[in-house]
Amino acid sequence: MPELRVIPEFLLHKVMAFNPELAAEAMLSIRYVGLVPRLPTEYRGSLPMRLQRTPLVWLAGNLADRAGTILRIQTRLLDRARLVELDWHDVGWWVYRGAIPPAAIRES
Repeated sequence: MPELRVIPEFLLHKVMAFNPELAAEAMLSIRYVGLVPRLPTEYRGSLPMRLQRTPLVWLAGNLADRAGTILRIQTRLLDRARLVELDWHDVGWWVYRGAIPPAAIRES
């Protein structure tokens, strides 16, 4: 019998912006459009083959570096079939295949 995975109530997403103006612009877009998936470039070789050419949004169960803008994603508002847990040295990384709607996003 397959093991049932426990999906956390919230996952985290860090907005990567190198200056405050870019971060503010990114947040404005996220509030209206949500999180848009991107093709993986970094760590692509570490992903399962089926995900290497799939647009993804990276999520984490925990982030060591809390500097910058961190978003809390409500997993109950996501399609759980599109949420994939990665088995990476117990780090707690997840990816979501597709866009994350604004309703599922909370600013920390």
